[in-house]
This record gives sequence, C-alpha cells and structure tokens, in this order.
Amino acid sequence: MVIAHSRVRCLAFQEEVSFASSSLNWDQDIQAGTAFNQAVIEPNVEGLQQEKVPNENSVKRLMARQTGILGLKSKSTVSFNTYLHGSPTTAGDDTQAAEFELSILGKNAMGGQLRSYRKAVGVGSTTTSVTLADTTNLSEGMWHFYVDADTSKGDFGQITGISGATVTIRPGLSFTPASGDVAYACVSNYFDSDSLRDHTDVQHTTLGMYVKGENNEDSYQMRGVKLGMGINALEPGVPSMATWEGGVVSFDNSVEAVNVPALSGAVAGAAPLAVGTGDDSRFYFGPSSGTLVTTPQFSLEPVIGVTHQQVPGATGTEGVYHYIVADAPSEPALNVSLLYSSSFAEDYEALNEKSCLIQIGTAVAKAFCIYYPQLEYGSDPTRGEASNRLTNNLEFIAKESDLALTASITGDSLEALRSAISVVYVA
Repeated sequence: MVIAHSRVRCLAFQEEVSFASSSLNWDQDIQAGTAFNQAVIEPNVEGLQQEKVPNENSVKRLMARQTGILGLKSKSTVSFNTYLHGSPTTAGDDTQAAEFELSILGKNAMGGQLRSYRKAVGVGSTTTSVTLADTTNLSEGMWHFYVDADTSKGDFGQITGISGATVTIRPGLSFTPASGDVAYACVSNYFDSDSLRDHTDVQHTTLGMYVKGENNEDSYQMRGVKLGMGINALEPGVPSMATWEGGVVSFDNSVEAVNVPALSGAVAGAAPLAVGTGDDSRFYFGPSSGTLVTTPQFSLEPVIGVTHQQVPGATGTEGVYHYIVADAPSEPALNVSLLYSSSFAEDYEALNEKSCLIQIGTAVAKAFCIYYPQLEYGSDPTRGEASNRLTNNLEFIAKESDLALTASITGDSLEALRSAISVVYVA
C-alpha cells in the first residue's frame, strides 16, 4: 500500500526514549523540536502485518476449525525514500552543527554521528593542514566544509589530527584555505561498531514513526523502527536519493489508537541538488594513501550495505528484545565506470587500494558527500563503453581505514576515522 498520492507525502518520526514503547504525541513533539515532519517519496506500509497462528484445539466435525490466534506484529517492515542534501540551516560561529532529519535517520541506520563546530580559518594553511582561529570542542573524526571566500565554493575535510590551532585533514582540499575563509560545521554519519552491536550504546537508536494517507482512516503509527540505508545510483540531472527500509516491532492503524495528529507547520525536505549540473558534482579519486583528484565518471553506484536483525525473546516487546547488526549484511561497496586506463588492471594485480570522495554540491546549505577512505578491488576491471568512449567498469569493496592513528584517539573519534563509509552533511 503506497501512502498519499494526492498530497505532500509526509512521515513524522522521533528517536524513542524507551524501546518500542514511547508515548507519541506528534503535534506537541514536533512543536517542541523532538519529533520531525519529513517529506518522503513513496512511503510503503504494505509490510505492516500482524501474524495469525492456527488454533490447534480439536473440533467436532471434519471441516470445522477453531478461530485462529492473533500473533506478533514484529515481523513487519516499512520503507520510503528521501532526497539527500545538506541542512538548510547552518551553525553560527563557534556553534555546533545541529542534528537534522537526514542525519537522525542516518544515525539510526549506520550507528554513529559526530557534529563539528563552525570555525574561522586563520593564516598558514595548506590543502591538508588548516590553521583555525581555535580548535575548542573539536575532535578527530569530525568534518568541516571549507569554503573559499573568493569563489563561495567549498570542499569537505575530515580531521585526523589536532595540534594547537592546526588540524590535519583528509582527503585534502582542491584549494588552499586563507584567512577570511570559513570552516562550516558538519554532521556526519558513519559505521559505529559499538552502536551496531550493542543496543545499550548511547548512539544506538530506534524510532517511532507516523504516516498519514488520503484521510484520517489511513493512518499508521509504528514503534521500534530500525532502518537500513541505501543510496540510489547517481545519474546526470537526477536528484540524489536515499532508500530507507527496516523492521518494525509494533504498529497501530486504527483512528482511536493512533490519535491522528494535524502535522501542521513546515515540512522538512529542502529542494535537492540535481547531480551533474555544472560543477555541483565532484568525484575525487586516487590512491588510498595519496592525493585524490577530480576524475570524470560515467556511472556511479554507492552501496552502504548495513542491515539489522531483531533479537527475539519470549518476554520481549512483541517478542523482540532489541536490534543488532545483521549476521551477514551485504558488503559496503562502490561500482563506478571511468575512462579506460591500463593502470586499473595493474593496480588490481599489485593489490593496490583506492579512495574516493563523492561530493554533491559546492555551496553551503546544499552540499553533502560520501567518503570511502579505503577501497579494495572486488574483481578484475572489465572493459566497457560510454558515449563512444572506452571505459573500465570497476567494482570496489569498502574497507575500514588502516590510517595510522595515535593511541589517544578513542571512542567515537576512532570509530569515525575507521569507518568504511561516511555520509557527511553541511549543517
């Protein structure tokens, strides 16, 4: 069942205080800023189903049967799509990036989130080492969006080291920051192995959700939602889109149980960027331990690869205790088509590894990126063709970064720097 064809398709959600049993007052919580009303694409609730089990009691007649027994609701699923874009609201000077709708969904799926602080750029910077006005509240693993005041365009950089007012960053900028430039705050989602494996970790979240269709009768409220995340293939002129699909522990779909909210006020979901318009899209590619350079690409398919499974138990909520990362999730990966070069086959034979950063948008309040610090060739490069040009089709497996780190880097900073993928938004 697809929701709401003739109206803005909205989905309200919030992080649960207690697993699958939070009290949900959507209008009040949206007004208080603890719940969010997000425009979504094709919300699908067909997977919200309560099981029915046979009643095995004996019957008097051959073709008679006992009325079945209602079972669990926790085998349910929900899915929807959203456009991807940076936060429409950015942090002020020395202020921390705020969570916003996409980063909260991303934390639910990937397990980790870091929020940096906006800083002014000082003098004496390079493309991999930036001098800031100060580094108060900053930590390794955080990201900034460095904007060149002369062009009003920016690049993403992740902090790998801090010394005084100077931060060392990867993967390196396409320009040298100067005094007067700004390091805008970012919020990043990454694979946090502690959160993915331990439901008591502070970064582990489940969501309450609500969708409304054509009328009040067509309302669904869900609890105990844990999402997986996918990113659609990036195509010229097509806005970037994420796919969210996951498990639901409990749901209601009666007007009395849901207490239908008005969902008044602004709906989140800024106008997205179309991929491949002018220089709004950039694909930085190179050796995992070297400099990344802007590289033309003919097709690009990022694969996030994380899914979750329920931990069952007879005394759990709807038979579920909590979620844990799936035993055999699909591997995070990247499939890309580039201009033909014999160096790719040579890299494959030499077991050389690559790195890439996919940046969508160069302006504040729009830009986001997907970063792969370490990519292993998954198969021997094959030949292809695009627009009468000879190409290589490359399949990569994303790996945790083996960047040499100091022993002082621990916790969320360590998880963020190791993560096989980061999704980063200007905020």
